[in-house]
Amino acid sequence: MTWHFYNKEISQRSIGELLEMLEAGTLTSEELVWAYTERIAALDNDPEGPQLHAVRELNPDAFQIARERDWERKTGKCRGPLHGIPILLKDSIDTGDKTRTTCSSAAMRNHRAEEDAFIVKRLREAGAIILGKNYCTEFYGYNALGAPNGYSSLLGGSPRNPFSFRAACENKETQARGPEHGGGPRQDAPGYVWIGKGEEGHIIPGGSSGGSAVSVAADMTAAAIGTETAGSIFEPAYVNGVVGYKPTVGLTSRTGILPIMMCQDAAGPITRTVEDAARIADVIIARDEKDPDTVRAEIFAEGSFLDGLEEASLKGCRLGIVREAYYDGMGGLSDLAEEGNKKSPVAAELTATKPAAPDLTAKNMTAADLTEKALKMLAQAGAEIIEVQDFLPAQILSAPEKHPERMDWEVMNRAFKVRFDEYLARQKDLPFHSLKELLAWNEAHPENIPLGQSYLEKVEALGDLPLQEMTFVKSRMNDLEICGERGVWGAMEKYGLDALILPGLDAQGIAATAGNPTITIPAGFSKQTGPVGITLVGELMGDRELLRIARACEKVLPKRPVAEQCQPGGKIY
Repeated sequence: MTWHFYNKEISQRSIGELLEMLEAGTLTSEELVWAYTERIAALDNDPEGPQLHAVRELNPDAFQIARERDWERKTGKCRGPLHGIPILLKDSIDTGDKTRTTCSSAAMRNHRAEEDAFIVKRLREAGAIILGKNYCTEFYGYNALGAPNGYSSLLGGSPRNPFSFRAACENKETQARGPEHGGGPRQDAPGYVWIGKGEEGHIIPGGSSGGSAVSVAADMTAAAIGTETAGSIFEPAYVNGVVGYKPTVGLTSRTGILPIMMCQDAAGPITRTVEDAARIADVIIARDEKDPDTVRAEIFAEGSFLDGLEEASLKGCRLGIVREAYYDGMGGLSDLAEEGNKKSPVAAELTATKPAAPDLTAKNMTAADLTEKALKMLAQAGAEIIEVQDFLPAQILSAPEKHPERMDWEVMNRAFKVRFDEYLARQKDLPFHSLKELLAWNEAHPENIPLGQSYLEKVEALGDLPLQEMTFVKSRMNDLEICGERGVWGAMEKYGLDALILPGLDAQGIAATAGNPTITIPAGFSKQTGPVGITLVGELMGDRELLRIARACEKVLPKRPVAEQCQPGGKIY
């Protein structure tokens, strides 16, 4: 394929760079929409291309809106800090335009929201162009037990990570078998494996905001908005080599977003740079009268999340690292790295008990090796790297027989049952208005559930106990003790940390349960592992400081990887 609008001048540009080009007149918003649409056609849907299947639907009004933004810019009437910038939304975020909101479920394929979610209103007021909707994990994973990572019955599969070594489905008959792509006979679910499994495996797209992260990594949009309850921004950003920022719970409105658990739900940007995440945070972090928790956003009414980003430094910054258990899930440290660090004087810079940076010439590097390399870079830039001990979530993972404490995941299931019923009851155009009715509808239309609906059935069986019931409250307090008091909060206080680093993917639900802000940034890449990130956890309501620390880290860490199959110029495959 030959590009007509997409070119090297646009390729992988940040929002700030695109705004400069728009202001200088070297680029128009209409050209930018054309460029991203061209990318989506080639990378997402072309049978001869990589078929990433990240974008479910394009906004048919996007070109008209882009022309309006261009005219407004010419006449000096810019709406706000995202004027003329195309943004994709996760498919669980309501829009009152011509696009549908389906949570990537075949059962909800025709659902249209009556109005924009609060954060979408804020984006439009800031001048953003809503380009369309990204596929997400169907009902955030509440579909069938054992379904593949990122699975959607509407797609009939999962988005493909652009760094994956081969397609999720080997033959064309199974590559797109959902209602959005003509249906077809039921097939076995594609088998994904976790990162670091080599050329015989797939790299997961990440759940549940996987389509959003894939589209940003593949440069099909300037940015995307995801949501998170327990790692759904963290994980996709990590495995796709992009930035994912989840604000402190309560800073972004949940009005108009399919819910799971209000004490953990948050919307946040998925971007190519920390600065882009801060730019979007300025827009979507705001008080919403319909979401009482957002009263805390008024603290950030003055100033900007961009303030101090470029001046940010790691000198004197205390960064904690929890290696225990989590490195095992990242392939462990390679033998070469272990041996090299026994001789390395750099090891003392980081810790006397754990190895420092591995030899990056090794062919069989693990994600843990790359993380250690990143820690060395941060230390050389002035950060103090502190080994965090007695982190209960890690201890439970590494030695469950010694630590009987357990998180109660039924807390989330119970909350989802209540909130999902409330959400469905408000949707006038659906043929079902409760989870019980949805289950019956799917049974009558089995083509909607090729993998079954065992997880939804499990949730419905929990009954209708209210969230104020004492058993639920006690379970929630138990989870906060494990993840907060004896996890994130305890570590931050004990070690006097500016931020806590949680490596790999096994820790993705910990900070989310505690409610703390997190930001995942690229930290390395190899063909053995795919992209590797580090996730920084900040103090509750310490979002601006966390973004400054993340920007300081971003300056010294390896540049964000770009998938070879997504490189610009000439033919792409």
